Amino acid sequence: MSAQGFDAGPGRRIARNVGWLTVQEVSTRILGLVTTIWLTRFLTPTDFGALGIALAVAGVAVTVVRAGTGLRATRETARNAGDVPRIHAEMTGLRLVLSALIIGAICVFSEPLGAALSVPPLLLILASFLVLRPALTVRWAFKGLDRMDVPAIAEVIEKSLLLLGVVLLVRGGANDVYRVPVIEVVAGLLVSFGLYRVLMRSYPDLRIRLAVSAWPGIAREALPVSLATLLGAVYLHGGVLLLGWGGQAAGAAAFLVAHKVMFTVAGLVQVLNKAAFPSASRLMAQTPGAALELGAGLLRGFLLLTLPVILGIAWHAEFLLGAVFGANFRDAAPALRVLLVALPFVALATTLQVTLMAIPRPGAVLAGRVAGAVCLLAVGAWSVLAHGALGAAIALMAGEAVSALWLAVATHRATGGLPWNRGCSLALLWAAVAAVGQPLVGGGPVATGAALTAYAIGCFLTGAVSAGDFRHLPASFARRRSRSEATGKQRRTEQDIEEDP
Repeated sequence: MSAQGFDAGPGRRIARNVGWLTVQEVSTRILGLVTTIWLTRFLTPTDFGALGIALAVAGVAVTVVRAGTGLRATRETARNAGDVPRIHAEMTGLRLVLSALIIGAICVFSEPLGAALSVPPLLLILASFLVLRPALTVRWAFKGLDRMDVPAIAEVIEKSLLLLGVVLLVRGGANDVYRVPVIEVVAGLLVSFGLYRVLMRSYPDLRIRLAVSAWPGIAREALPVSLATLLGAVYLHGGVLLLGWGGQAAGAAAFLVAHKVMFTVAGLVQVLNKAAFPSASRLMAQTPGAALELGAGLLRGFLLLTLPVILGIAWHAEFLLGAVFGANFRDAAPALRVLLVALPFVALATTLQVTLMAIPRPGAVLAGRVAGAVCLLAVGAWSVLAHGALGAAIALMAGEAVSALWLAVATHRATGGLPWNRGCSLALLWAAVAAVGQPLVGGGPVATGAALTAYAIGCFLTGAVSAGDFRHLPASFARRRSRSEATGKQRRTEQDIEEDP
């Protein structure tokens, strides 16, 4: 069996990648949002916050189990598809050993850890079994074989099973909070087993072995990626863990709700950059300026599309939170507004990371994450205790801003430029004008409509967006497709999409 070929044109590749990644990202984020809404309706804020803290601990543990091995396995599969059984044997055995150690450690120290984070020890123990899902998954194989449809569909099925289980079993009972991690573990294992069976159709000799001799080599390569991913987990879960450490389970619930909204809006920039990464890598090797232009164009598109959404949510945060998550979560509005302000920093940092990895400069990416994580923890140690969920949001925004600044300096030193253009600046300028103008004309739906209309007109008149933009991308894809069909297909030698941490 060999990796599937692919079309030479960047537009075709980006279009195909965007298609499957969009299906996955949009579907899973919607399903995740609906699951969160259900849980906030049937769990108390304290239980929901405790659940979030326990899942945050599990999330950090998951990054340790992955240990940066997914990228290596995907790359080796793309280079030689016949090595899948060997890769599976070496990597899965290592991941299972790490999983057993983590589960054992959490079980042994569940009492003091639960006391420190304001979480019931049993909830921590149940959540710890979530590390089995990344240990047993074979998503990396399908990515390396250029079959992005398989992991995308699997991810949607898993989130659907989770939502179904929550709807059926979480109904406001006293022990419902303990059922959620069990449902998530079962859903993850079922999907992992299904993917394993599908892969066995092509590789019937798949086995799990403790290939100890291969582990040092895997560890040496995976360590930098593992450290960067672990620091990424600090961004994702650091605010929740700080709130748990401060004994604020209800505050953690408010922050989780605000973070879920922010995370949903930020999904688009992840899709765009993951899809463009292969093309950015090739352009960077030939014409770095073109790679920067590609990143700037994607960033401009993200800002133009999401800034009106960000403004609308910020202006009506209390109403939206109350209507979607319940009246208990209207107090999360200040934290949500701060996290929405952080979104441009998130988008810039994500684009800069993709640019640096395309060079590649993994050390610079790691340094940027270290700087952001240190800032988040330093600011959070003060702000969380003083301001609860709002303090956690402030800490996250500060960390993202510092990380983006660090990565921008590193990118400029490496390339002499930045993935930023005049359209990005104009989009932010007109968003600021709309943000100031809406309250001045009285607020409310009419004022919101007028402010967003002014934003759109301002962007159009100043050239941040043009009528040609709506025709450019489809036309580009069509031209790329024609050239691809004329020149044929070439074998894919690199798979650039890492497992989503």
